[in-house]
Amino acid sequence: MPEKPSAGESGREQHYLQVELYELLRSDDSIFDFIQSGSLDGVWYWDIEHPEQEWMSPRFWQTMGYDPSEFPHLSSAWQDIIDKDDLAVAMDNFKRHCENPDYPYDQIVRYRHKDGSTVWIRCRGLAIRDASGRPIRMLGAHSDVTQLKEAELALQAKNDELINYSYAVSHDLKGPVANALLALEVLASRCGDRLAESERQLLVGLQGSMSRMIAVINELHRIALLEGGQEQGPMEPLPVSDAVALVSHDLAEELKSSQAEIRLDSDAVVVTSRVLFIQLLYNLVQNAIKYRNKDIAPVIRIGVTPEPGYWRISVADNGIGIAEQDCGRVFDFLKRVNTDPSVPGAGLGLSFCKKAIARLGGSISVKSVLGEGSEFSFTLPRQ
Repeated sequence: MPEKPSAGESGREQHYLQVELYELLRSDDSIFDFIQSGSLDGVWYWDIEHPEQEWMSPRFWQTMGYDPSEFPHLSSAWQDIIDKDDLAVAMDNFKRHCENPDYPYDQIVRYRHKDGSTVWIRCRGLAIRDASGRPIRMLGAHSDVTQLKEAELALQAKNDELINYSYAVSHDLKGPVANALLALEVLASRCGDRLAESERQLLVGLQGSMSRMIAVINELHRIALLEGGQEQGPMEPLPVSDAVALVSHDLAEELKSSQAEIRLDSDAVVVTSRVLFIQLLYNLVQNAIKYRNKDIAPVIRIGVTPEPGYWRISVADNGIGIAEQDCGRVFDFLKRVNTDPSVPGAGLGLSFCKKAIARLGGSISVKSVLGEGSEFSFTLPRQ
């Protein structure tokens, strides 16, 4: 057996134990049997040139509860017990993998167990090619992930239950509050001129409190949807300029009344959740308008910087800023560091941003100088 490392085809030295193991695999069938039985739930080897011919290891069938001796080594033997939709996905991935070796043949498929239950299998494969690069064989491996999938499905069912509960609670809470708010508005319109100043102030305060309560309920429900994975939507290419245009449209009245200006100098296209990315920008731009300096028109600068492995998106303003000791608390749940009652808000917008960014695989931070402005920046993986 080798006593020292040898150079591989790539020029990188192979460890002597790797060389030794490969020799054992070639010379001792029991080594391969141990590897495939100890770490895999089935191995298969397919003759692509004669596609009906396929060898399946005994563990291949045993995982699905069948006696291997009852099945021939034919590719048609297992196609009656695989989910037809999953088979279509696997065949499409097989075609793509044959056309492009860098495209992985890797998917989770469902098989019907002998007892009628579903077995979830992660099926991976590698095309073996001839000297011209033409696929002639396919080596595949199975891993039983049924317990993981069942746990995932149970968790999703629990998420769905919590989201339905959130719908019910938000509806039950908002209904009475909305009715009371409507009654106060009717009272103000009919009796406002007959009320004392203190009574009018009380009425205005009650209306403001109820409006804030409705806003809190809406935000809590939106965060519940995000936690349950129902607010994200698909990952897709999105020009940042398109997202800024939509945010500008939705905030048109606030931008006009505050004379705010949004400046974007980037034609970057990010791959992200359109729903979450636009909501993130909306929250940050709206905050920049809310916490503006009353003496100057707000200027909101949105920057997009490519960095290794991710994008950095920044939203900077020239507003009132945040005290240094409060910067670490602005993302806390139901936390408002600005206590001015004239500024609307429930302390949930930035909490939502933090959760949304985490959902997208990034992070968010803030730099600020009190009285001069703030800069929120978040990262997104580059895909």
